[in-house]
Amino acid sequence: LPISPLDDSSPLSSMLSLEEELTRFSSVFTNRTIWTVVSKTDLVQEDEVERVVDQLRKARPNRPLFTISAVTHDGVNELMSTIADTLEWQKLPDKSDEATLARDVLADMVRRTSMGTSESPRHFDVQE
Repeated sequence: LPISPLDDSSPLSSMLSLEEELTRFSSVFTNRTIWTVVSKTDLVQEDEVERVVDQLRKARPNRPLFTISAVTHDGVNELMSTIADTLEWQKLPDKSDEATLARDVLADMVRRTSMGTSESPRHFDVQE
C-alpha cells in the first residue's frame, strides 16, 4: 500500500478494498495470511507514517505490518529477511488451491469478455 495513494484515498480504505477484491476474486485468498506493506514512506513525515501504522494496526491487530521505502531502503532488508524466513517453513501451495485459482482467473476473464469491458484481464502465472 502506498502511504499516499494516488487516488487520494486513505491507506486504510485502500487496504480494505484490496482485501475485499482478493476474497471476492478467489476463495483461495480467504485462508491465506495477509501481510501489510506500507510503501513510499520517504514521501511523508515520520509522524504521518506512525499515524498510518497505528490506524492499520487497529484495523488488523494480528497482521504482520512492514513500512518500506525503496528510495532510502528503510525497512527493505527486514521485509526481505522475513519473507525468506517464512518461505523456508511454509508449505508449498496445495494443488487444489492452484486449480481453484486457475478456475477463478478463467471465470474473471470470461466475465470481463461478456461485459464488453476494455480493461485487460489480470494475468497470473499458475504452475502445475
